[in-house]
Amino acid sequence: MSEEATKKRKIRGGHRTSTKRTINASSTILDDFDPSNKQLTEKLLQQKITLKEKLDILQNLDNDILAITEEKDIEKEIEESDLLRERIHATIVRIDSVVSPMSLHPSPSPEGTQEEGNSHNSSTI
Repeated sequence: MSEEATKKRKIRGGHRTSTKRTINASSTILDDFDPSNKQLTEKLLQQKITLKEKLDILQNLDNDILAITEEKDIEKEIEESDLLRERIHATIVRIDSVVSPMSLHPSPSPEGTQEEGNSHNSSTI
């Protein structure tokens, strides 16, 4: 194995470890998630962003490594990459299922919405 391949595998290993840590932290929050806890909601959204960034980074590293991988090892490389990618996607789906866009930005009160609607209607009549 070339020095370049060794270095890329070590870099990818670091990103995989960091990604698994983020997945585990997200799972811990998700297991007892309280949608009224704004701090936990924000933390999950931050972790979702991190996981999406890691997907891109890992995809690029995987492609680079596959390009220099011996033919006999390609299937193993793809399988390992796919397993982690599945975990990342599953975590993002779980986050999306409990964190709605409205959880950070509550809708205005019905009175405020009605008043805005009335003032708009009266100006067009």
